[in-house]
Amino acid sequence: CTVVDVDASVTNGGGGAGDDGADSEYTTLGPRTIDDFDGEQRGLPFDFGTPVPQWRLDDTVSYSGTSSITNIPWSNTTNTNTADLTLKISLGGKSTVRCMALIDINMPYDFFYLEVNGERRNTFYTRLGEWFPLQSGLLPGENTLVFRVEESEFEHGLGGERDVANLGSGRVWLDDCDVGRY
Repeated sequence: CTVVDVDASVTNGGGGAGDDGADSEYTTLGPRTIDDFDGEQRGLPFDFGTPVPQWRLDDTVSYSGTSSITNIPWSNTTNTNTADLTLKISLGGKSTVRCMALIDINMPYDFFYLEVNGERRNTFYTRLGEWFPLQSGLLPGENTLVFRVEESEFEHGLGGERDVANLGSGRVWLDDCDVGRY
C-alpha cells in the first residue's frame, strides 16, 4: 500500500456533501492518498460491502503490483442485484478520484457505474479489454463514493449459462486508486 501526505482522522456525519444525516463516518484525507491494494495496510477506507462482503482483494489480476480489488460474482453473494464498494471521505479542497479499472461486464446481464454523493457518473454497459483511468471530480467536504456493479433488470431471454467469452464475466477490477487535489 502506498500512502502519500495523508492526514487521516474520522468524523461523524455533520451535514456535508453526501451526508445522509445518519451517524456515518467519514475519513479526512490530506492532499493526496493512494491505495494500490498491495499488502495488508489500506490507504483508503473502503467498505467492501456490509453486512456481507461484495468486493474482495484479488491477487490474480492487477494493473501494477500484485493485487487489485474485484466484485464477488453474483452466485457467491446474497440475493442482491448489486455489488457496492463504498468510500466515505472528507476533503479539504476540490479533488479528483482516479482508479485504474478493468471492466468485464456486458448488457443484457449487468453494468457498472461510479456514484458520487447520490449522482451517477461514469456508467459502463459493455466490457473494456484494457485497463483505463476511471476518474471523477470531488467537492470539498464529506463525499460518499459508491463503485457499483448492478445486475440488469432487463429480461434478456438468453437462458442457460452466460457466454463469458462474448458477454463478460460480470466482474470489475480496480487498482491504484488515488484521491488528490490537483
